[in-house]
Amino acid sequence: MDVNLSKKKVAGFLGQSYVLIPRKVLEMLFHGKGRDRSVGMVYLALFSEVFFKDGQVYFNNRCYTCKRGEYIGLRENLAKSCEMSLTTLDRNLVWLKERELIGMKRLNGGVCISLCGYDSIMGIRRKEAGKDAPEQSAFLALEEAERRMGGRSMQFDCCTADGEGGLQ
Repeated sequence: MDVNLSKKKVAGFLGQSYVLIPRKVLEMLFHGKGRDRSVGMVYLALFSEVFFKDGQVYFNNRCYTCKRGEYIGLRENLAKSCEMSLTTLDRNLVWLKERELIGMKRLNGGVCISLCGYDSIMGIRRKEAGKDAPEQSAFLALEEAERRMGGRSMQFDCCTADGEGGLQ
C-alpha cells in the first residue's frame, strides 16, 4: 500500500485537530484504581470539552466571554459525559481544585471551569502586548529536550512547525 495513501486515510479518520493529553492522565485512566481513575476521567473530559480559543458563549440566554481552556456548561452534562454521578463529579472537581489544577466559578444555572496551565500543556505561545513572545513554554522546552535525547515523546511529529495544526 502506498504510504501517502495510508497517511491520507489516517488523517481522514482522525481529523485535523488534536488535543495533547498528558501521560499522567492516561496513566490514571488505564492503570489507576478508584479515585485516580475517576479523577483521570474528569480531567480527560475537561480537556475534551474546554474551548480551544477565546470567544463568546451563549448559555442560559446569557452571553459569557470564554477564554481558551475554559468549560462553560452544566455539571450534569459533564457528569453524564464522564458516566458518573453528580456527587462523584463534584468530589473529583473539589479534589482537582484543591490541587490547583482547575479553577471554578458559579454561573447563573451553570459553572465555568478553567484548566490551569492549559496554554503551556497544549504548547500554545501567547503574544504579549502586540509583540511576539520569543520564550518557549515549559512544556515545549521539555518536549524539545526529550526529542533531542531520543525519548518516546514525539507528539508534534505530525503537526506544523509551531506545534499547532494537524497532519500535513
